[in-house]
Amino acid sequence: MKQARAQKQARAQKQARAQKQARVQKQARRLLEDQEYADTVNFIHDEVSKGAEEQALAEEYLQAANTCLEHADKLMNTADYPGAARLFKTVLDGYPKAPELQQRVILTSTQIADQLNTCAENLMEAGLVAYRAGEFTKGIDIWQQILTFNPQHQAALDAIETTQEQLSRLKTLNEVE
Repeated sequence: MKQARAQKQARAQKQARAQKQARVQKQARRLLEDQEYADTVNFIHDEVSKGAEEQALAEEYLQAANTCLEHADKLMNTADYPGAARLFKTVLDGYPKAPELQQRVILTSTQIADQLNTCAENLMEAGLVAYRAGEFTKGIDIWQQILTFNPQHQAALDAIETTQEQLSRLKTLNEVE
């Protein structure tokens, strides 16, 4: 009798997991239909971290992640580095654990990290161009965009701090005159 009850509970748990998986898959497909690719990657990543089966969501994940990466590449080509970085970071944060899924993502995690670094380098340069032109606030704004996808980017943090100190000194000088 105990064995029968245990088997019944096991079947009920399996059925509940299958139903939850079906709901998750349905929601992921809805996001894909709405062309919310980054949201799909985030949603799947969150659900997998809560126990959803990564393999069961493979097709939805791959469609969303690869579309994000293709779109990020297009943004890089138009110099929209903040937009590209957001997409690269989304895919990198939600990168699959299963090697068979990793092989089907169009970029490796290392290649995505390299693309993020390229975005940061280009934004650092753009900030320096603004800084050298005397547009200190614009330079700070550009460098702060780096911090949205890499909060520990030391060169951006240093540039912001230095420029803010210079702005403060300039303000003090203007008040004295």
